[in-house]
Amino acid sequence: MAGDRKGSGPGDESRPVCACSALILREGRILLVKRAHEPHAGKWALPGGAVEAGERITEALVREVREETGLSAVPGSFVAFTELIAGGAGEKPAHHYIILTFKAGVEGGRLEPGTDAADARWFRLDELVGIELSETTVGLLRRAGLISINQ
Repeated sequence: MAGDRKGSGPGDESRPVCACSALILREGRILLVKRAHEPHAGKWALPGGAVEAGERITEALVREVREETGLSAVPGSFVAFTELIAGGAGEKPAHHYIILTFKAGVEGGRLEPGTDAADARWFRLDELVGIELSETTVGLLRRAGLISINQ
């Protein structure tokens, strides 16, 4: 039974963790955060994070965007899912996330990095070539047609 599951949250990676990310575009720019923690610490990524028990995915999206960027997000349509399996020695990965990405808008707030973000900025799409993006972000942006296959 679902209530009997153990190890389904961040920090105990015995099962995959459900997470979300927000693809926020405004005036030809994309909102990215520089990750402060693993996985992908120091790399730029879409804002997002783990869904908490009892929290709807769109509620998690709004919370994570606010926590990481200070902005108030409005969830939009589903874009894609990404699976991140990384780190660890031997058979067991250190991180296993299933990430659901949604388009989102912004309805207020002030841009400033928060809890899990070392930085938060708007980038023009042509600026993405010059920054270090997480692998999952690169894959998602390619599938969404926002960057070329060679980037």
